[in-house]
Amino acid sequence: MKIIKAFFVMLHIQLAIQYAIVPLTLFDSELLFNSKILSTLYFVSLILFFIATQVVGWIAAVTAIKMYLNSETENLDNSWKLLKLKTVPFYILNFIYCIGYCFVLIGASRGMIWFVIIPMLIPIWYTCAFIIQSGFFGTASVVVLRKRFGNNISVINYLLQFIPVLDVIDTIALMHKIKKLQANFTEEKIQQQKICCGFLQQIFVLQAVYNFIDNRQRINYIAKNSVKLSFLKLRLFQRFKRFVHQRSVSLHCKIQPVFEKLPVL
Repeated sequence: MKIIKAFFVMLHIQLAIQYAIVPLTLFDSELLFNSKILSTLYFVSLILFFIATQVVGWIAAVTAIKMYLNSETENLDNSWKLLKLKTVPFYILNFIYCIGYCFVLIGASRGMIWFVIIPMLIPIWYTCAFIIQSGFFGTASVVVLRKRFGNNISVINYLLQFIPVLDVIDTIALMHKIKKLQANFTEEKIQQQKICCGFLQQIFVLQAVYNFIDNRQRINYIAKNSVKLSFLKLRLFQRFKRFVHQRSVSLHCKIQPVFEKLPVL
């Protein structure tokens, strides 16, 4: 993320160096153009900073690929917004500077436009390089969004992220679409959770009913077995009582004649 912030800052420093020629020219044009040391120092520093910004820009583009491969979606999304939306003032001011640059070249060539075509195209292609570099963040973000939302995110967004002006419009449109998709996704998720909760409640109710019926059957089974056991105990006790009574009567019948034969004292 540091390299992206450095790239963002360098873009604006470069713009400040570009516009520095305006007050220098208005204040004392002879001081800049007649002084070889000052003019050489200015244009060399400007060219060197242009090259440094381009190098940092391509490093940032490679960083976008690394962020995608490492699944750093949050950093990728923040970098995308930073380089596509927050750089809009830079591109507007840079566009104005390029127009002024072209008019100065045409005026200096006295209408011989064929001699200034290449110098006029240099700042245009140079600026387009920044859009391509930031486009890497856009395409990586589109890949992430397509994985999340599927065909709701069109494939044409890959191309639009590399086209000037359209890249900003496409980014804003994608941001708006993502909010809608996230809202719909949240509603669908809530509905699914409600359906799932309702289904689980039904399962719990059925389980409770099944447990009640099963416990009732067990209670009835235990009660029946208890009754049968009690009945068996009662039958055994009655049989034992009858046996004891019969043996007592039999013993009495055997002993009584013996006592009757004994002499009375």
